[in-house]
Amino acid sequence: MTSSAPPTTRSRTGKLLEYSAAIVQFVRVGVATAAAEIRLLRRRPTRFPQLRQCETNGFSILTNVNEDVGRSIYLSGGFEREVVRFLETNVRPEDTCFDIGANIGYFSLLMAKLASRGVVHSMEPVPFNFQLLNTNVQLNRLSNVRARMLAVSDVTGTAEFTVASDGAYSSFLDTKRKPVESRIVVETISLDKYCEENSIARIDCLKVDVEGAEGKVLAGATGILSDPARRPRFVIMELFNPMLIQYGRDIETIVALLRDYGYEPYRDHEGNLTHFTPRDYNIFYNVFFRNEGNSEKL
Repeated sequence: MTSSAPPTTRSRTGKLLEYSAAIVQFVRVGVATAAAEIRLLRRRPTRFPQLRQCETNGFSILTNVNEDVGRSIYLSGGFEREVVRFLETNVRPEDTCFDIGANIGYFSLLMAKLASRGVVHSMEPVPFNFQLLNTNVQLNRLSNVRARMLAVSDVTGTAEFTVASDGAYSSFLDTKRKPVESRIVVETISLDKYCEENSIARIDCLKVDVEGAEGKVLAGATGILSDPARRPRFVIMELFNPMLIQYGRDIETIVALLRDYGYEPYRDHEGNLTHFTPRDYNIFYNVFFRNEGNSEKL
């Protein structure tokens, strides 16, 4: 899934940065193409995907610029740079990484590059986003990505899933952040069951962005989280109370749950990690949990 910060908080500065990026496109690709990109910024998205290919973080990626994630990647050359910095610092070449709610694969591609001798398990339940994810894996000839069209949850089976007009805001429930496009039935699996079926001994990096259903993912991962030899060195989650509350959770309960497994929460501050405290709730969305029981420095 992988959404950006809530649309209501999008600042005028952010919009100006997008226009600046379009000007960079002007220099790179010429007047006619750059003019088309500026028009793209001005008009409302259509119901049909608008695909663009670009280079970022050392790989090529096909994006849908009608959606927030694709626009950011294409026009500014990246997305959630604090997460990129953290992954670049902490993912090791032999790591086993999980990208749950992978959207079009932006972070999966980066993980695959960093864990070059490891493996990335990439899960995305929205069909069109999954097709882009799969295309991006093939485009970059990555043999260490295992992409699956799955919704990771607390149970294994099937469930109704709400697809939003911007796929990043899709979830089991209507997130109300974008209009509902359709309701589909998706295959679900718990993290414990997936690891059992695929003989996965441990997880090193776990990234979860599932529009409020983060508690369901953790509830389906009690086995691996309870085992010090198998639990991730770090967990990255996007936490936002208006989404979590729809599932009967909030940031405080997610933080407390992960603390029970030995994790402490941090946020990015100008490229450095600082403790994530209640005053940061709903201001800093990406939360980095370090396993304090692991003596190895992250």
